[in-house]
Amino acid sequence: MNDLDVTLQCVVAALVKAPVRFHLTGGLASSLYGEPRFTQDIDVVVDCASRGTTAATFVDALSEEFLLSEEAVIEAVRTGQMFQAIHRETVMKVDFHTRPRIPGELDRSVKRQFMEGLEVPVVSKEDAVLSKLLWIQQGSEKSRQDVLGILMSPGDIDTAYLGEAARDLGVHQLLTELQDLADPNGQGGGNGESTPDS
Repeated sequence: MNDLDVTLQCVVAALVKAPVRFHLTGGLASSLYGEPRFTQDIDVVVDCASRGTTAATFVDALSEEFLLSEEAVIEAVRTGQMFQAIHRETVMKVDFHTRPRIPGELDRSVKRQFMEGLEVPVVSKEDAVLSKLLWIQQGSEKSRQDVLGILMSPGDIDTAYLGEAARDLGVHQLLTELQDLADPNGQGGGNGESTPDS
């Protein structure tokens, strides 16, 4: 296995054992739904609002395989922000987002197989786009390319939900601009028709 596979396997094993509700997001999800790209980071959304999840839950689950600051974890869980952990063997960085940015996103997770014997919950295609739109608002040019890659890739996407959620999050204009770039002939993208993700 490569370093990414080793690190991902350890992340999943730790969170399942904890147990903590989670799914993958970020570059790995973008590569899954859009144009594959190189990434050396793993982004995970974790649920701190259920199952009695506390900072100690993460420290206990991750500290054997990962380097992390207990104080940073405590602060991240308290404020709903992000904390980082470094895998001891591969030195790969993992970002743990302790508060979902998209309401209900963990309820819409989909299972994907990343390697033989490892099936992992991943953010839905629609929520991956929404998350990236929020990052674009913060100045991420890479996220802009990720959204275009997802919108231009084959496969169904629920444009009705995507448009409604984008309005709620204040990113609808940005979504429309990128839909127009991804589909200049207007045959998909922003027509508002619902085609559920399979």
